[in-house]
Amino acid sequence: MEIESNDLSPLIADFADRLGLDNALKIVEAYRNKLLYVPMRGSSPEMVERLGQDLADRLVTEYRGCQWRVPCASSFDRQKRNALIRLRRTEGMKQSAIAIEFNLTYGQIGYILRCAPPPNFLLDRPNDVF
Repeated sequence: MEIESNDLSPLIADFADRLGLDNALKIVEAYRNKLLYVPMRGSSPEMVERLGQDLADRLVTEYRGCQWRVPCASSFDRQKRNALIRLRRTEGMKQSAIAIEFNLTYGQIGYILRCAPPPNFLLDRPNDVF
């Protein structure tokens, strides 16, 4: 039951692809809803304090001179939960059972499944009419 980068926001997905999902989560926890600026040369003392020397250096190598507002952790957690919901559904779990597992209503699960289908979901069903 892995979370794939296409289930995440574009920024977090890019972090996960380049730095790994654990490091992406570490960045979200350290900079949730704050501005993250990656200096052109070397990591800043603040980055080293929040992320550790190794991850800070990797950020500078990959994203030299970039700046973003990192989404809050609750947004990341919601994306992760929604990815798990879609995964359960593709594994054949009933919508009512998913609702019980995640403590949501049947309608909320349906909304999540309708709003963001997995990327390959439509490719697997070319004859369906939407």
